[in-house]
Amino acid sequence: MMKFGLIGKPLGHSMSPRLHAFFTGEEYVLKELDPEQLDEFFADRDFRGINVTIPYKLAAMEYMDEFDRSATDAGAVNCVANEDGKLRGYNTDLAGFVYLIKKHGMAKSLGNTAILGTGGAARAAAAAVEKLRGKATFVSRDPENTWPFMNGVISYQELYSRASEWDTIINATPIGMYPHSAEHPADLSKFPELKNVIDIVANPFRTRLVYEAQLRGINAAGGFGMLAAQALYSDRIFTGKDLPETLIEDCVRTVYAEQKNIVLIGMPSSGKTESGRILAEKTGSAFADADDAFGEAEGMSPGSFINTFGEAAFRKKEAKVLQKLSALKGSIIACGGGAVLKKNNMRHLAENGVIVWLDRSPRLLKPSEETPLSRTAEDMDRLYAERLPLYERYADLRIPANGTPEETAETIKELLEKEL
Repeated sequence: MMKFGLIGKPLGHSMSPRLHAFFTGEEYVLKELDPEQLDEFFADRDFRGINVTIPYKLAAMEYMDEFDRSATDAGAVNCVANEDGKLRGYNTDLAGFVYLIKKHGMAKSLGNTAILGTGGAARAAAAAVEKLRGKATFVSRDPENTWPFMNGVISYQELYSRASEWDTIINATPIGMYPHSAEHPADLSKFPELKNVIDIVANPFRTRLVYEAQLRGINAAGGFGMLAAQALYSDRIFTGKDLPETLIEDCVRTVYAEQKNIVLIGMPSSGKTESGRILAEKTGSAFADADDAFGEAEGMSPGSFINTFGEAAFRKKEAKVLQKLSALKGSIIACGGGAVLKKNNMRHLAENGVIVWLDRSPRLLKPSEETPLSRTAEDMDRLYAERLPLYERYADLRIPANGTPEETAETIKELLEKEL
């Protein structure tokens, strides 16, 4: 008998087992099912409690003996308890959305909310928005073929034609989920009045949609906090334990500390490598240096490569190295000074990373013959002026790095403990 678990498809990159283990200490099984297997699975009732994810949150309703009000309010089931042989359907996504919206200070500014998608997650999002006195509108690529009881579904064409009306956009589709994290469901540059963006996708931690929103100064939240919240609410149902909500933030911090990378950016000689190594030792994390990784990949140092093939060729090769490093988990990554010159470099690194800028005073930066782009003080001043706006644009945290590498590493560690 499967005690607790998750059904859906695909589930290969689900973080749910880690979350439920944090809250209950119980084994939590991932079970991929094809549509034709649902009848047998629910007929057997061989579980105590399960969560339901894409694409079965609506289909699961057909198999319930009774519903909690949360499921009827959301019009979908994502949580099923086997109560003495009877299947009772719940929706903890709804409460998870409410938690996320409040956590990120969006409750009073939801206004007109466009919800991308019409599946079970979209319905829970709409119920949460309405509960918090916002107005929800569903957006579909095929509005004529949605469920008949979903009134007022609009097309993406209409979404854009009414661009100035929207205060909030919620992505309730899997678009942008790993490994397709380069995708995004909407062009945010078209929405001049947008105040909030929520993306239900939890892997990567920072989707392209959330990333683009943050670059525009829009209040944005990824789906991991909601995933953790709905897991706790589900585990309350499964175990009967009064698990306090404070555990949600504890869980998020713990998983972030385990899996989020710390990405160090800054000028040449700002101390990224030395401080990064010390920080890795302090935190027990793995350390990766982009220049070293480049040397291993190309058989020569970045400086030698630039001297031989030019900067443009180097930037193309560097981008591939940085994309590979961005797939690391729980690591300290020291980037070359020019990593910020390509927007895609920073997007990849930001997916599962906190971008930390080591801001060392220009008067303390040291030119070097080994760095072809900053051989002289004049070169260094020019680079600093060119790159300063990019460091400011992409950094999540700005760390003064005028002291020793040990001092810088300790400052980073202290700030990250507050931020994560």
